Amino acid sequence: MPGEKIEAHLTAMEVAAYVDNGLEAAARARVRSHVAECDECRGEVIAVARLARTGRRRWMALVPLAAAAALVLYIAPWQGPSDSTAPVLREPGVTTIVAPTPIAPHGAVTALPSLTWSRVPLADRYKVTLFDADGSVLWETQTADTTAVVPPSLRIVVGVPHYWKVAARTEPGRWVASDLTSFTLSRAPPQR
Repeated sequence: MPGEKIEAHLTAMEVAAYVDNGLEAAARARVRSHVAECDECRGEVIAVARLARTGRRRWMALVPLAAAAALVLYIAPWQGPSDSTAPVLREPGVTTIVAPTPIAPHGAVTALPSLTWSRVPLADRYKVTLFDADGSVLWETQTADTTAVVPPSLRIVVGVPHYWKVAARTEPGRWVASDLTSFTLSRAPPQR
């Protein structure tokens, strides 16, 4: 009705129950009446109904997120710039950088001449860390290359798992690290 104030918005549970036909007749009529006059709640009901059609279990986890998004849009609607000469003060958008992937060694190996990993776009430095079976750092180095030569003086115990990881620096102060990778040396390395 024109000029009439719309009552409080629907809760996430009311939206979910309405879409799932879980409301009693009186409650369903109240929700239907509210949705007819409230654009935000109508949009939320439509979005939840679409999700319900794609998979019943998947949408239940998203209902609270949709409700939270609608609430944020309702409470803090976007305001266009009021002064085009004012500087925009915000940090750059967060982007996801793919982590380096350890390539070799992995699993059982007969020699350990070097550690090799995949290149990361925009990375200018890599930090490689080698751990013993107890998790203590055996060796660590930094390089601009995607291969690090293991020093001959490094003592690798035969038959015991060792672990390593690599981190890529994509900008000053920002590193992205690989998962730990394990390898086991199956025989003693030749003397150099």
